Amino acid sequence: MRIIVYARDWFELWRLKRKVHKAAPRAEIKSFRTHAGALSYTSVSTADAAFIETAEHAKEEIFAGQLQRINPRINIIFVSAEADGYFMANAFKMFASGYLIKPFGARDVAGELQNLRYPAPDTS
Repeated sequence: MRIIVYARDWFELWRLKRKVHKAAPRAEIKSFRTHAGALSYTSVSTADAAFIETAEHAKEEIFAGQLQRINPRINIIFVSAEADGYFMANAFKMFASGYLIKPFGARDVAGELQNLRYPAPDTS
């Protein structure tokens, strides 16, 4: 399983990547702090899931849409510090696979990976 982890802040990226690795130790995890880096990677490698930390909701929504245009079967899981009803509604309009609200742990990440919209060959 290939997983993209995105956060603009390096500490948030490190924390999120650590939780994803704990939940899926055999997964290939690529982390990015820029949209361009993640989009470039996705254009040459197929990713099964993308955990997107939503610091700026509108920009991350556009970014997620770009990932979906490259790979329509990518599972988008948004990660947010707040339960913003408007953004959550938009996330599900774009058929995101999941939405995690901080604080959360590796068990929550594992739950998202076990219930992907488009199941991956190996979610462990």
